[in-house]
Amino acid sequence: MELRHIRYFAAIAREGNISRAAKRLGISQPALSKQLGELEDELGQPLLTRGARSVKLTAKGAVFRQRADEILSLVDRTAREVSCAASKLSGRITLGAAETFGFAHVAAALAELQRKNPAVSLHLVSGNAEDLAGRVQKGELDLALLLGPGRLDGCETLPLNVCHELGLVLRRDDPLARKKSIAPDDLLDRPLLLPRRFRMATELAGWAGYDARRLNVVGTFNLLYNAAHAVAEGVGSAVSIDGLFPEMLAKRLAFRPFAPVFYIEAYLAWQEGVPLAPAAAELVRLVRGRVKGCADIDDFMGTTNRKETPS
Repeated sequence: MELRHIRYFAAIAREGNISRAAKRLGISQPALSKQLGELEDELGQPLLTRGARSVKLTAKGAVFRQRADEILSLVDRTAREVSCAASKLSGRITLGAAETFGFAHVAAALAELQRKNPAVSLHLVSGNAEDLAGRVQKGELDLALLLGPGRLDGCETLPLNVCHELGLVLRRDDPLARKKSIAPDDLLDRPLLLPRRFRMATELAGWAGYDARRLNVVGTFNLLYNAAHAVAEGVGSAVSIDGLFPEMLAKRLAFRPFAPVFYIEAYLAWQEGVPLAPAAAELVRLVRGRVKGCADIDDFMGTTNRKETPS
């Protein structure tokens, strides 16, 4: 199997049409069809179902497309790493980030990196911790800023000295909003929206001290913005960290922390045993230096504000 076969197939799958894919690739349609046929013959499986005006992926084709995207992403990333000039950093850093004010450490380090190395660019992917964890483990992301009570397997990690209190986002007219904190028994029979992380229900039940099946989970979400609107309309209460729901809902929603306190930590992760590209490695070094110089995120933010305030 040759790399060009994979690129050609990926283009066809992306366009959904062999003629359009051929035009985009700059080759003739018969030549592209022949290359596709060679690939299917080699695999011994049809990858596409051909129609009059479009093509559709077979079940095997869908699997192959996912792997093709991963392979091409890794090839492109490797090419960027190898071609990076030793004297000056360049290339693109692919960085995934969960919602956390701990990103302030990373953002400041990025700004410093780009000031010194203007040829370094960034592709920022926001998402929930589970999706980002899978992508960094596969090598689709150089780095990922994650949240969790535990660390990610198969990855090297850098703690950011930032811990969030987990709690409940609920309507201000909810009786629970009159409380200063949320106790385990307050969650029983309450419709809950949970972050889409496969261990979340188990972790929450472990904190509460009862079986996860006693939780009334009515839905999951990956980012809080839209989930907060669902909370405002009465769909349920969302388990989250403070400071994430949109400002437009501040008059309708409230956050109450769990008691006893349930902490989750912010940390930077990358593949274990896989050398980082020079630009990504330099970013980790800069973040490490900033974290080491700050006792916590309040210290970091205070330092930043003092630097920006004219004397």
